[in-house]
Amino acid sequence: MIELKAHDRAVPSLEALVERLGPDAFASPKRSTVPLLDYWRVPERRLRDLGARLGVSWSDNTELHFEYEVPVQRGRGKSSYTDLMIIGNDVAVAIEAKFTESRYESVGTWLGRAQTTNRGTVLDGWLRAIEAVTEAAVGPATVWELPYQLIHRTASVCRMSQRKRFVVYHVFGDSPGEYYREDLGRLASAIAVRDRIMLFVVETAFRPTAAYAELVARWEAGERDMGDDVRNALIAGPLLEFAEPVAIPI
Repeated sequence: MIELKAHDRAVPSLEALVERLGPDAFASPKRSTVPLLDYWRVPERRLRDLGARLGVSWSDNTELHFEYEVPVQRGRGKSSYTDLMIIGNDVAVAIEAKFTESRYESVGTWLGRAQTTNRGTVLDGWLRAIEAVTEAAVGPATVWELPYQLIHRTASVCRMSQRKRFVVYHVFGDSPGEYYREDLGRLASAIAVRDRIMLFVVETAFRPTAAYAELVARWEAGERDMGDDVRNALIAGPLLEFAEPVAIPI
């Protein structure tokens, strides 16, 4: 049985999941949350497909956690919220959805020129979590140019007890940014993965439905505060017609 959760609370359906995430998650039809939830509309089918592409099998009690929270490991700061954490008996997969977002700020930019002691401590906590799995030292200099978000998402899956761990960039759209593969490649080199953490980019093109095209047109015409309309459209039926995903191991 697959269990759906949002913000660590079980939900019985897609509608309840959308309601649980709240309107802020859908403020724009171009938020990555929109294609992610639309894609996972039939979770059993998507889970089977993902397992085949990653080369893993799922336990009967697999859980799909949307907005999975992992607190900072040291210092004071915001928790890391993975878009989707899939948790089975022996497998944990951290999925970060990407759509129209630009590349997130690097570790060096996040630390800033006048680096605070606390931010250095927070980063150290994330890196120590990664080291506990890779059993190889990871210093700030080795991840300086990588997106800070990628570091704490990787640390989040490293906090899981499952033996097999994956970090997946799920990129939606016809023109996925090459930098997603590049960033994961640099991460693999920086943390000396040694098969302790598997890294994948999954690219999925789609065709918009008329309902989705209308939402995008309204947004591009300058309309804002569309959270309720986007949520209602997502609940009403599929917004995107997805092509077969392409999984690229890094």
